[in-house]
Amino acid sequence: MKPLALVRLALLFVVFFSAGGCATVPMAPTEKDAAAKTFATASELANLYVYRASEWGSAVKYPVTLDGRMLGELPGSTFIFVQVAPGPHTLYVSAESSKTVSFVAEAGKCVYIKVTPVMGWVTPAVSLTLMTDEKEAQEDVKGCSLIQGL
Repeated sequence: MKPLALVRLALLFVVFFSAGGCATVPMAPTEKDAAAKTFATASELANLYVYRASEWGSAVKYPVTLDGRMLGELPGSTFIFVQVAPGPHTLYVSAESSKTVSFVAEAGKCVYIKVTPVMGWVTPAVSLTLMTDEKEAQEDVKGCSLIQGL
């Protein structure tokens, strides 16, 4: 390999690995994190957990909007917790390929939406999964940290 090609390859690695740092957002106090992880619900409201269990693509934060209201930005291994009124809702996550998921919240129940980075053309795209396996979703959330909501 020619010396110029080696220099270019080295620069490519430097750029790639420096872009792989962790994105930061304000984190919730540990007491709120622990309380959210009890999964206790109010009888008249539903709990919504939007989480990103993967560290892959951690440098990218995904903006999360519920019914047109910004909830926060989700970096790797974090979650958003909000209580919502029963009824239909729409969650929107912005990325290279933005996604929307609609769901109906039931009073006294939890809704779990998993945000997964997927390969995009330039930046990570996103996939949303409305989780049906409550135990799996709760284990995923327990491995994440609660962000400070907006």
